[in-house]
Amino acid sequence: MDISVVIPLLNEQDSLTELHDWIAGVMQKHQFVRNYFY
Repeated sequence: MDISVVIPLLNEQDSLTELHDWIAGVMQKHQFVRNYFY
């Protein structure tokens, strides 16, 4: 399954790394093909 993640980041730069790592872990665990749009 292909999944695209769209993440609005206005004033959220401090939490980006944690959010990205969490999403990437879930996607990898379930073997989803992923795209990120910031």
